[in-house]
Amino acid sequence: MRGRSMDPRGSAAYEATLKAAETYYEAAQERSTAMVRNLLAKMGNTPGYTVLVSGGFHTQEMAQMLKDKHMTYVVITPRVTVLDQDEAYKSRLREEE
Repeated sequence: MRGRSMDPRGSAAYEATLKAAETYYEAAQERSTAMVRNLLAKMGNTPGYTVLVSGGFHTQEMAQMLKDKHMTYVVITPRVTVLDQDEAYKSRLREEE
């Protein structure tokens, strides 16, 4: 371990990529908070059911926020057995048509 830093750093490209990923996930967490805030505002005190559809990344954080507010909620997760949309997904990420 001689000569190795206890706080290793990568190349400039690695550091930039890491920072971009951190920024992306911080924004995603802010979106989770905004979705719950907007959901509660739309619901108001109106009785009945409300449905919020979101991506799986947001599920755990939003469920915890609703639980903290003593809200009743249900999480429905599809069972995916075949990933036949892989190329379409990758294409969309690259913003190709």
